[in-house]
Amino acid sequence: MNATSSPAQPTPSVNPAIPTIAQIDASCRIPVMLLFVSAALWLVAGSILGLIGSLNFHAPVMFKNSVALSYGRIHPVAINCFLYGFAMPAGLAVMLWIICRLGRAKLECFPLIILGWLLWNLGLMVGILGIFGGDNTGNEWLELPRYSSIPILVGYLSIGLAAMLTFHKRADRALEIPQWFILAALFWFPWIYATAILLTEISPGRGVLQAIVSGWYAHNLSNVWFAFVGLATLFYLVPILARRPLHSRYSALFVFWALILFGSWGGMAAGAPVPSWIPALGAAGGLITIAPKLAAFSSIFRTLAGAECDSKTQAVPLFIAFAPLPFLVAGVAAGISGLTSVSAVTNLTWYVPAQQQLWLYGFFAITIFGAMHHIIPQLLGTELPSQKLGRLQFIASAVGLLIYVLFLAFAGISQGRSLGNPAVPFEDVMTSNLTFLRISTLGELFMILGNVLLLINLLRLLYSVGRTSFDTAMAANVKPLGATT
Repeated sequence: MNATSSPAQPTPSVNPAIPTIAQIDASCRIPVMLLFVSAALWLVAGSILGLIGSLNFHAPVMFKNSVALSYGRIHPVAINCFLYGFAMPAGLAVMLWIICRLGRAKLECFPLIILGWLLWNLGLMVGILGIFGGDNTGNEWLELPRYSSIPILVGYLSIGLAAMLTFHKRADRALEIPQWFILAALFWFPWIYATAILLTEISPGRGVLQAIVSGWYAHNLSNVWFAFVGLATLFYLVPILARRPLHSRYSALFVFWALILFGSWGGMAAGAPVPSWIPALGAAGGLITIAPKLAAFSSIFRTLAGAECDSKTQAVPLFIAFAPLPFLVAGVAAGISGLTSVSAVTNLTWYVPAQQQLWLYGFFAITIFGAMHHIIPQLLGTELPSQKLGRLQFIASAVGLLIYVLFLAFAGISQGRSLGNPAVPFEDVMTSNLTFLRISTLGELFMILGNVLLLINLLRLLYSVGRTSFDTAMAANVKPLGATT
């Protein structure tokens, strides 16, 4: 890809050895749709569980007789439903489709992907039940017990192997920018996940080492894997929507290498009981990666600037145009919050989940929503049943995100400043923020509504496609009146 090229849709091939777009989409249809539909189901389940967990702060005695619904159990369940139920499978589905489209290759090893999907969901379901039963490792984003992490890793490797075989057999040998990010992401997760499981579960390190490994893993998953997949999706879809090349190939390459080299630094907040060079290194990495995040946002913004996107009738431009803003704000906030003076106020407060939600939901999930609205109609050969539902989903998700993040971040900053004042009792610090927590829960309700609208649109589409296929098959089997055998 040169400076003026873009990862646009491949042109129909006249070479019979190269599959057509229709053949490529047909090869992706079942595995990609399985990943998308299961991801939407996990998303709705996780968001509802997250809402139930937040009710513990509004009415602490509401679930006093149910250990399974206590915050210590239901919160990690909700987080894992989002991370491993929705975000990663949906991201893998988008990656598979982009690999096939850019490489002009049919998806290879269909059984491997189905096997990986089954193992992944089985491992996650067993792990969720384990956490509900009290079997929680206690490590952030690694709460799933060891007996569930193994099938999850094997499932990922199975899907990743199929992706690499497809990439190897591509007809178009030139590498586009999105493929760089996708290939890095494919290798990044098994490395960090296997390392983290080894050092925290299989052969656990002593003392504070487990906390360091856990923080390193969560930081890598959030700031590298999700960044790679989200940016690959944006760098693929933005030129298509804008009908113009990506503004700068060299900016995208700078983003890629900067995240590769510096994105994995971090995971421990300033003041943590670890050697001082570890949080200092993380703070340096956070500040350095502000530059590539600014470069990525600038490249996307300049590509979209002045482009005519039909956002009044299509939902895709709404999601794709919105996602870069949370990416930039959350990225800059993460870099600044690594500073000692800032971390002293924001660490261990509501500011941290607000920042995480802005990154994971505002950037990554919104990007994936846009990709799903773009990819699914091409896979099934028909538009989603209601573009209006898609636009309503965007409005509910965006409004809910803003309410949730703004009020929770404000509560966190107020909480941090009060905690630094020894004259303020701890009980007063907690109760003074209840109003902001209640308003943030309203934002959570809006986001749940958006997630439910996505699932409804998907289920309606599947029903419509299935009914059409059934009617077609029945019509083909009906013999004309008076016909003989």
